[in-house]
Amino acid sequence: MKRLKTTVIIILVSVFLAIIARFIYMRFFKTYEVGTDPGLNDTVQTIKVTFIDDVEPSSVWIIRDIPENRKTSIWGTAMVKPEETGKEYEAVIPMSEDEKYLFRMIDKNGLYYETDIQKLQDGWKLRLYSKDGRIDIKLDVFDKNGNLINECAVFCAAL
Repeated sequence: MKRLKTTVIIILVSVFLAIIARFIYMRFFKTYEVGTDPGLNDTVQTIKVTFIDDVEPSSVWIIRDIPENRKTSIWGTAMVKPEETGKEYEAVIPMSEDEKYLFRMIDKNGLYYETDIQKLQDGWKLRLYSKDGRIDIKLDVFDKNGNLINECAVFCAAL
């Protein structure tokens, strides 16, 4: 009987520790699918934007403008990976309460691009392009009606 009690206690403690370990892993180490966070089972509100890259095929991150995101260079899985220039791609991104976002991109040649997006809403369009062929990079933000809302200067550097 004592052996059975000990076995049951060991099993219960093992299950409890496994649940805690899964929670910690999912919450702090695993990137989550946009829309849900399996570590907390909370719903994350998202917006959908269209992105056009007229510069180079790349990996793009559009992340909320919060202090934690400004201090890191690890952004998780890219939100959109344009493989062709000039083509429209849709991205679903976590919604920012203040509508401010950070734009981060690394192109196929290892060039890094960044800018701040002062206002971005669901259904809006972003277009990355070069005014002079390579150095003067801009990110235009258009609303749902196609009106230009902002032209953002983009910082670009080799990694």
